[in-house]
Amino acid sequence: MSAKFSGSLTRCLAYLGAALFIGVSAAQNISHGYSLGLARSEMAALIFAAGSLAGALMAPISFLAAWNAFRNWRIGSGLVALTLGCVCVIYAVISSLGFVGTARDTAAASRNANADAYKIAKASAEAATAELKTLADAPRGNRKAEDKRIERRRELDKKLADGLTIMSEHAGTGAADPVAEAIASYAGALGREIDADKLSPWLTLLAVVFFEVGAAASLIVVAALPDIGVAQKLAVSNARGRKRAAPLEDVMAALKDAGGRLEGSMDQLGARLGLSKSSAHRALHALSGAGLVSVATSAAGTLVQLRT
Repeated sequence: MSAKFSGSLTRCLAYLGAALFIGVSAAQNISHGYSLGLARSEMAALIFAAGSLAGALMAPISFLAAWNAFRNWRIGSGLVALTLGCVCVIYAVISSLGFVGTARDTAAASRNANADAYKIAKASAEAATAELKTLADAPRGNRKAEDKRIERRRELDKKLADGLTIMSEHAGTGAADPVAEAIASYAGALGREIDADKLSPWLTLLAVVFFEVGAAASLIVVAALPDIGVAQKLAVSNARGRKRAAPLEDVMAALKDAGGRLEGSMDQLGARLGLSKSSAHRALHALSGAGLVSVATSAAGTLVQLRT
């Protein structure tokens, strides 16, 4: 598998993962926001849902903007973006807690109800079985007594059949929170006692953190991936006779020879690097995207510095 194909596949998977993270976060936030607003009116529900969607989308974008701003020493812009991102994530976490917590509580309640139904049906079936055995062992009586016994046997047979049906429907019903129970069981085997009921809310928080941190950081991860095509070679045209293509390693070497710092117009920078203006622009921004240099606008034009 070529490096270019491998890099493209990685980037496609990263974009897909980021989209899924953001989509899941947005869906949870919209659902929670809509349910909050619905208590007042349909219009309020739509407003809350729209705001929740905006927050879910802006959280990863804000953190990406902050990351890029800090890398280029735009501290003010970075702080604003970081603040907005944190506010969006806090709201998203609260919304997700409501959504995930409700889902886990509903699942736990359903499992508990099934378990209770199974226990009741089992007790009823066992009682019917015991009484049927007693009737079978009892001595025969007169006709009236036998008629009553037959009628009672029919009732017990139906009761037993109903109980067995309910038991089969709810067979295999486990604990209210199987994951918490499993972790508590493993911890017990290691000599640590953990209350599954107390562990369950923390598992809810873990799911929320997974979704929201994944969504918030996903675009930064995608942006941090190297651009394989650009990293291999910059193909550019140059009417002035300068190099038509330059490996990024050559550009890095030229920057190091210049003391790690160059400043001037893009034409001047290109001349120092042995590139055309457009080639220099593309090379420097490719290195900036890879986190190897910082590129900022200064009074003298463009300031390029190697990152340490």
